[in-house]
Amino acid sequence: MSELDQNSTRTPHEGVPEEPVVRVRTVADLLAVVPYQLGFRPDGSAVLLTERVEDGTRALGMMCRTDLDQLCDPWEGPETAAHVTSRIAEEAPDHLTLVLYTVEAFCRARTGGDLDLAVRALDDALPYSAPPIDPLDVWVVAPDGWGHLDPCGCCPAEGRAPEDIEESPAAAAMVLAGRAAVPSRESFAVERAEASARGEAADGWVQERDRRGRVPTALWRADMARLWDTSVGTEPDARTLGRLLAAVEDPLLRDTIVAATMSGDAAGVGMLVAAGALGDVLDAPFRPLDSAVEPALGLAHAVAVHAPDGAGAPALGVLGFIAWWANQGARADVVVRQALAEDPDHRLSCLVAGLLAGAVPPPWVADRVP
Repeated sequence: MSELDQNSTRTPHEGVPEEPVVRVRTVADLLAVVPYQLGFRPDGSAVLLTERVEDGTRALGMMCRTDLDQLCDPWEGPETAAHVTSRIAEEAPDHLTLVLYTVEAFCRARTGGDLDLAVRALDDALPYSAPPIDPLDVWVVAPDGWGHLDPCGCCPAEGRAPEDIEESPAAAAMVLAGRAAVPSRESFAVERAEASARGEAADGWVQERDRRGRVPTALWRADMARLWDTSVGTEPDARTLGRLLAAVEDPLLRDTIVAATMSGDAAGVGMLVAAGALGDVLDAPFRPLDSAVEPALGLAHAVAVHAPDGAGAPALGVLGFIAWWANQGARADVVVRQALAEDPDHRLSCLVAGLLAGAVPPPWVADRVP
């Protein structure tokens, strides 16, 4: 099965604050938005964007990315293309744009023929109700230039200047809105801390696991919930991060941490544990608030960084689920793969992997593009 990264720019449910609006007036604006929306610069990728037109305004919808190598492979290509286009019919788009990101020079990529295979595979896999991929809406982005895949009268033979994208108003707006794009998809991988720091974390982890067996479960959970709440947004020492690893090993505490992050509840994990409100939170269509998500992602990442070898799956699973909920599909995929490499049976990571494989968006995303 191909890797599929999916993001959406669709609006949240009524009553939930919207993200800052970024105006996309030109193709350069559109191409500038893609890396910020995905969260990374998609070299060697095909990105399919859906759009709807209402009242004369084109609005971006679902955005799907997959590897070009898989899409161009004669055996894997049809399956990969079917996976990428599987939810297009649900979007009911009025318009499709395909962007092919290559590491080759623009002229060579444009004439090599491999990119034509990618276009054909995706076009053949589209459902009958979807608009076809118009050649005028297939763009190539190379290190030295960008333009239409097919020869045309609007793009120079050597391609348009990369600066047109990098310096577009939309790129500036994304930066001002606090968006960032890492250099590559692989940059999302969690790299472990040096041995001495992980040794200190391991001490805290072992001692906290021992304490869990010696005190009443409810008391231990309340202590750990308070520890998570007081650690979010800070830089805990390695020993504390080890204690928090023991906390996310507990399924109820783990799910409550996720629920508190999803809801953006200022009361935090401790209040949710005390009130038994987990079920209500999990059923609600909350749109993630950056003020809740980013600190929680940072803490879960720090716990995973300091986890002993082979013991990182609980923290990586939390990190992956929160990333999926925040519509950061690429990051979620990378970290849950790490989790499953350490523990193939880790349930939360298996859940996230299944959601990503099925191209399931987080439930706060509205059903229709405005």
